[in-house]
Amino acid sequence: MRRRVLAALAFLCFAMPAAAEPDTEAWRREVMAVETAWNKAVSDRDPKTIEGILDDRFVFVGPNGAMADKAGLVAMAATPDATVEPFVTENVNVRFYGETAVVTGHFDQRGTWKGKPFASRYAYTDVYVRGPSGWKAVSAHATLVPQAK
Repeated sequence: MRRRVLAALAFLCFAMPAAAEPDTEAWRREVMAVETAWNKAVSDRDPKTIEGILDDRFVFVGPNGAMADKAGLVAMAATPDATVEPFVTENVNVRFYGETAVVTGHFDQRGTWKGKPFASRYAYTDVYVRGPSGWKAVSAHATLVPQAK
């Protein structure tokens, strides 16, 4: 009897299909669509879209080391003190670790802060987790890239 049970278990283990590998190219397109929407929402000053992209436990680490949670980042997006011109990311790399995506790259950002123009280049990292409602940003970090002299 014991042999039959072991044989049946062995059969089930080998007969069951292996877990399907994720379609990382499709996931990459999904993550990049969220990245693009986030960039557009920043320049459009659209806090509602940003709120939908960010996980409730989101944390941002800014170039000066200051940290902001979801509410803080949404408030920054809505401030009338800032305008941000449309921008695109470059040198983008997306890596997957299970259902977590780590996105790194660069972007140039121009705009005004309290009426004064600014132009800066940043290196960034965005971290997304795939859940029932799609990809949500759980963390982001931006580092100011010094201007060449």
